Amino acid sequence: MSITFREKSLWLLLVSLCAAFGIYFAFALPNASSQVKSTEIAAFIGIIVVLVVVQIIGHALLGIASRRELAAKIQTDERDAWVRLKGTQLGSYVLVVGVFFSLCVGVFVRGNFAFVHVLLAFWILAQATEYATQLVLYRRS
Repeated sequence: MSITFREKSLWLLLVSLCAAFGIYFAFALPNASSQVKSTEIAAFIGIIVVLVVVQIIGHALLGIASRRELAAKIQTDERDAWVRLKGTQLGSYVLVVGVFFSLCVGVFVRGNFAFVHVLLAFWILAQATEYATQLVLYRRS
């Protein structure tokens, strides 16, 4: 079974997101203090810029490589809507749990470093869960 453009796109999003924020957390967590430092803010902005550039270039290359499939005017059907809905639903559950945990951390831990990074980690985990769920559901159907 061949991989569709949507699946390739989801793989690109998932891998680039995990790689970018893996690098960010590898930089930020060993230098943890009670407050977020300007170097961590700069690293976060830099990672976001790199992530956007990688995803733009990656999608352009995927589009070029999949031009025949894209030229066929891919239509979304009920399955595509259901897959997106289930991915978003599961990702939302992860995000809700993360917001709750980050609020608990904000109440019990001094400073803003832990709060911000727990919230960011769950935000990234929620996105990764959404993409991974969609990939699994596309493979199963």
